[in-house]
Amino acid sequence: MDLPFDALLTTLQNARSVNAGWAACCDTLHKTTPSPAWEELKQLNGRADAEACKLWLDEQLEDASQFLNEVESGPPHGIALWMDPQSMADDEGWCLEVGATSDCDPAGDELDWTDRCPWFGDFHLIHGLTKAEAIWLQEAHADARDVIEYACFMFYGGLVLQHALMQLDLPEPWMAAWGFPEGDRGILARGDGPDINLVAQLV
Repeated sequence: MDLPFDALLTTLQNARSVNAGWAACCDTLHKTTPSPAWEELKQLNGRADAEACKLWLDEQLEDASQFLNEVESGPPHGIALWMDPQSMADDEGWCLEVGATSDCDPAGDELDWTDRCPWFGDFHLIHGLTKAEAIWLQEAHADARDVIEYACFMFYGGLVLQHALMQLDLPEPWMAAWGFPEGDRGILARGDGPDINLVAQLV
């Protein structure tokens, strides 16, 4: 898929809010894949989605911490956040899954740990993506429709997750991976106490 990945990832690295970051992504994508959908997609409520995602992650990572302290004798150092467009398309009521492990180097660049997470949590639905789906399904051109769907999951979803992670209180160093279980994936963010680094790098 021919997308301006460098520009989009730079936007994620520098976004001060979900809404501003997503509007910038839409403007960038409109230049390479013109569609009236991008203006409509700017209206997604990223702040509300990030707040809901933060509440979900709080609950999930509390459960992960209890489990991993018993199984791996440590807190979550690696958090895997995978998008599943098919589950949303099939009306299963979710599009995001979370896994975690303490057995990874949160300062490293490897993502092999994502394939051996011993803990998986409850599924979550980013509600803005259901609204986005109604918009991209109106796009008449299949290639543009595919780009819009991919961008909404990877970059809108990435922004929502970043800003949810920034609100968490995780005392131990951590890294978060995001993307698609069988496709593009990368390092979304790292944290060490109050210090959060928005990495947004595909690997």
